[in-house]
Amino acid sequence: MNSTLFDIWVEFYEFYKFVMSNGITVFNYREFKTVVNLYMESAVLAFEIHEYQNLGVSKRGAEGTASQIKELELENIQLFLEFGNVDELAVWMDLYDVNQLVLTGQAEKYLLEMLSHTSDERSFTNEVLKILKFVKVNDVESLLKQLNNISVDPMSFIVLGLIADVLHNNIKEIKKLTAVENTSISNLINVIIGLQLRALAAEETATIQQGFSKIMNALSQLEIQISLPDIIDGISLVKYLEQNKDFTPKYLNLLLMIVDKLSSSERADVNQLLKRWAGDERQVIADRNLIDLVIAGIEVPSEKLTNTVNNMIYEVESWTIENRTNNVDVRREEYIIGGLFNLYTMNALSDEQILKVKEFSIVEGIIPEYDWKVLNKRDRLTIKRLMRRHNYDHILAYFADTKADKQLIDTWVLEEFAKGNLRDISKVHNG
Repeated sequence: MNSTLFDIWVEFYEFYKFVMSNGITVFNYREFKTVVNLYMESAVLAFEIHEYQNLGVSKRGAEGTASQIKELELENIQLFLEFGNVDELAVWMDLYDVNQLVLTGQAEKYLLEMLSHTSDERSFTNEVLKILKFVKVNDVESLLKQLNNISVDPMSFIVLGLIADVLHNNIKEIKKLTAVENTSISNLINVIIGLQLRALAAEETATIQQGFSKIMNALSQLEIQISLPDIIDGISLVKYLEQNKDFTPKYLNLLLMIVDKLSSSERADVNQLLKRWAGDERQVIADRNLIDLVIAGIEVPSEKLTNTVNNMIYEVESWTIENRTNNVDVRREEYIIGGLFNLYTMNALSDEQILKVKEFSIVEGIIPEYDWKVLNKRDRLTIKRLMRRHNYDHILAYFADTKADKQLIDTWVLEEFAKGNLRDISKVHNG
């Protein structure tokens, strides 16, 4: 730490000691919290400057400054967690373009201990997780054990979302764990699946699924195995749905989110169940559910799929610039175009349907994958939007179909790095 930042912190600690030694109860006052937040923001800024200077990149607004730190210490975290506004951390991380915070061993151990000591205090647990989601954890085995100790309310999608962020931010280190060490992950997922079932039974589905879906996406790279849950003791979800097919849509999302992580025999049971359900002529299947089944590799009747795709195409053909400007439903548009894109890349469309989707210039800009693959857009904005949604390696694997494509993407990455908009090309490569 250099003298400039050191002076700021010395002044803050002198102020803090003065408050403590004189018994001044200002901790709940807005002004005191503001001082703590400014102190912590200066730490994040100094951390960011250190990263840029390490890379030899000039950061706009930081020229000529030497205030930098390599890691945050125990005192920083303790003060911020106790007196600061933790929600501000996300704002600073975005403002100063910092992806991860590095803590000293003591600071990391303290945060992990706070998780285990506060399992019954959800609000404080959330505060700890809001910091951990930005931390590069060294002891990921301890992290997983502590996450297993958190008491998660079945409807607490906020906690599930935060856990997902923590897992995603440390996925590279988690992937290095052995199969035995990874049992903590499997146990955590099985507990959350049980919460899912309770929420579904209570007809409270939306929020819990958001959090669980986020967790499963974060863990998609891991080789883990989870068990098919019992909906009632001794009766698995598949057996229950075989006898009560009308309830399948209610549990469909859960089944599709976990099927890839089941054992081969349980996976086969789920696939057969869904195939029979989709093929039942008496079943009226929502468009979204049908597309989800196709994407998951479940065989569906061709007539049902054709009707679904044609309905989506007719809807897009009804769009005009005027009605999209005045009455746009962004989620609906993304669902329609995203569904058509997935079916297009899976070769699940007829030649006639392919010709039609390639003519949809009005949908340009809704999702970059469609723009690149279907509309053949190769401009810088499309590459930038792809980079926001995928890492470099994924883009090269799925979107760089030619040498010219790869050259365009590599040129964009190198130019953005030179401008200081990308701090580390290696991070772009690894996601």
